[in-house]
Amino acid sequence: MSDQELSGFPFGKEESERAAEKKRVDDAIDAGVAFAGLRDTQRGFVVQYLYVDPIEWMSCCGSYCDPCVQTIGRAVQKTRELLGLPWP
Repeated sequence: MSDQELSGFPFGKEESERAAEKKRVDDAIDAGVAFAGLRDTQRGFVVQYLYVDPIEWMSCCGSYCDPCVQTIGRAVQKTRELLGLPWP
């Protein structure tokens, strides 16, 4: 492949556009975490489940887990809303 063909590979976007999109997603995740009352150290849960169908993971076991998946679900739902992603 030529340098011209590789520019933007693999996403087809310029580096600045990718950086702007990453910041947009990071900001939405931060807002979702704050909305649900999660700690910054629990941010990884939102990242982990952001693109996973909730039916695969969002089932409360009733064991008073911290954080409960229902709280994580609120953070994920808010993040998806801010990103304009549908809630499955």
